[in-house]
Amino acid sequence: MIGNNGKIDTANHEPDPQFETVLKVLEIDGDLVRKQLIINQAIEQTILFEDRSEAVNMLTDTRLPNVRTCYTPNVKRGSGSRFSYGWGGGLAENYLEPFSGPPRMKTDVEFQINACRGQLQHLRTELNDLERTLRERQANLKNHEQAIVRHKKESRELRVEIQRLDTDVERLQDAVDRDSLEEGKLDALKEGLEEAKEELTTHQASYGDSVVAVDEAREAMKQLRDKMKVIDDEVAELQARITKAEKKAMKLSERRDAALRDKNAAFAELEKGQESKDLVEKRRDGLAETVNTFTEQAKMCHSRVAVEEGQTPASLEQKLDKLQRDLARWEERLGGSRQEIAEAASRKVRAFQQAKKQVEGVERLAQLLKTTLVNRKERWKLFQRAITARARVQFMWMLSERSFRGRLLANHKEKKLDLVVEPDPTKVGKGREAKTLSGGEKSFSTICLLLSLWDAMGAPVRCLDEL
Repeated sequence: MIGNNGKIDTANHEPDPQFETVLKVLEIDGDLVRKQLIINQAIEQTILFEDRSEAVNMLTDTRLPNVRTCYTPNVKRGSGSRFSYGWGGGLAENYLEPFSGPPRMKTDVEFQINACRGQLQHLRTELNDLERTLRERQANLKNHEQAIVRHKKESRELRVEIQRLDTDVERLQDAVDRDSLEEGKLDALKEGLEEAKEELTTHQASYGDSVVAVDEAREAMKQLRDKMKVIDDEVAELQARITKAEKKAMKLSERRDAALRDKNAAFAELEKGQESKDLVEKRRDGLAETVNTFTEQAKMCHSRVAVEEGQTPASLEQKLDKLQRDLARWEERLGGSRQEIAEAASRKVRAFQQAKKQVEGVERLAQLLKTTLVNRKERWKLFQRAITARARVQFMWMLSERSFRGRLLANHKEKKLDLVVEPDPTKVGKGREAKTLSGGEKSFSTICLLLSLWDAMGAPVRCLDEL
């Protein structure tokens, strides 16, 4: 990051103190980072609202002084909205999708587990609400289907009634024709005919209403089926998200269990070493007590040594001198006394055993370091290939935004990185090298290369200067 350590005074450029800004919320230790965020992101003029409705009302009433951007969360967990003023003074809104990538900062594992558990609980609550809504819609659908069945039954009954009334009308008309001379009977029949016609009209209207109700029920059932399909899709999506969150929580739990096992193993080794130490100290104290006992018993021996008859002090002294000379000669041959030889042999054996243990430990350490080095080299190669593949795909996609074609050529053994770009989409070939491109083509290709490398390496802050 390039910049100076001068501090920027934002007191005269901040909004009203009642608003929370990103600069107030964040705790930034580095002045250089704070300065770059103020210059590039204007965090001192970016306000935050917890309620979206309050933010919209506050921003649309009048333009707030010293305010460029406003962020507020949406109903959907993890998503939000970004409000900003345009050049004409109008308010623009951009929807922010929930972030689904890995954490960009190192956080506590327990905090990540609790966050995943909270998100999992929220998703389960949403799933329960959707399942309850689904059950209600299914109950409504069942009621509408029963209503359709009833309307169909009533329609069949009305058709039968209409046929019966038509039969009565025809019968009455025949009776009128036969009894036209009987005036009184004719009037009665006419009245019966009128009543039958009125009853027929009533039943026809009821039948029409039934048909309309059946059509409305079918339309409602169709809408409910469409809503059920949408709800089923949402339930499937939520189920997939729940499964993903549970897998992530399971992985974090496994990592935590592994850490606990390692800690318990370390404590067990420590206890085992302490027990071994206590056992050795106890054995040492026992041997010291035995030596002291033997020493005291030797001091208590005062009896004379048995001497053969006829021996004089002079002969005993001569015999003692001879034995001492023989002992000295044998010790000279052997290179020392018996005690000195035993002590030297004991020292050599202990030194040999200690050297042997050290050699075995060094060999095990060397084998372990060798295995670790090979594993790290393999992981490093995989990491290089993954970053190169991601950067290559991102570079080709960014070039395609202007109908360019190109490739990244990476040689990890020689530590070389080159690019080949073809600005003309109509030409077929491997492309042109960077030194043969024009100034604008070279600048665009370089920016695409930098952005693809940044995206592959996951840089949290990106800065460009004097392109």
